[in-house]
Amino acid sequence: MAATTKRPRRASADVRELLLRAARDEFLAKGYAGATTKAIAARAEVSETVIFNQFGDKTGLFTEAFVSPFGEVVAEYLDARNNPQNSSPAERVERFVEHLSALAREYRPILIAAINHRLDGTGPAEDDLLDRLAAELQKILGIGELTDIPGFGPVGPATRASAAAMVLGMALLDDLIFPRSAERPSDTRLEAEMTAAILSRLRDPEAPLSH
Repeated sequence: MAATTKRPRRASADVRELLLRAARDEFLAKGYAGATTKAIAARAEVSETVIFNQFGDKTGLFTEAFVSPFGEVVAEYLDARNNPQNSSPAERVERFVEHLSALAREYRPILIAAINHRLDGTGPAEDDLLDRLAAELQKILGIGELTDIPGFGPVGPATRASAAAMVLGMALLDDLIFPRSAERPSDTRLEAEMTAAILSRLRDPEAPLSH
């Protein structure tokens, strides 16, 4: 009888990352309703029990799979903002626009589904996703505060909220902004334009807005 090959035990952090990657693939392919923890566990080559132990249920896995990447963008921005000697203000804004835009484009189907579910009052998992993403973004936006941004000075919450809305809106509303028959600028060009617009406003936050 042939001896069976025992799979090396994987570290908990490795298993968690495999599950998050598998969850993103499954949810993007099938949506929240169509994806199952059984299928996700099979993708990650782990027992379904591992999902329940680490994330509680499908809802917990769903929110963690899509919130954590946005949280990483937030953490990187905050780290750069709190250590301004490591990068210029323009570089920090440029990286934030680039990374947030890329994530929004990658997870566009899930984010649009989450917004739709919020509007029609269904889908608690997707609804929770929006709340958790908003909480991450508010760490940057500082809603209700007049925050000092190194290199620019005090910047109000409306300015920061508008900047994030522009980046997210460009990715999520791509089909509305650019019809199929229109020539579409590259993502790189769009990100450069958004970065320039944000930097212009940050440099002079007290300038009167045009009507």
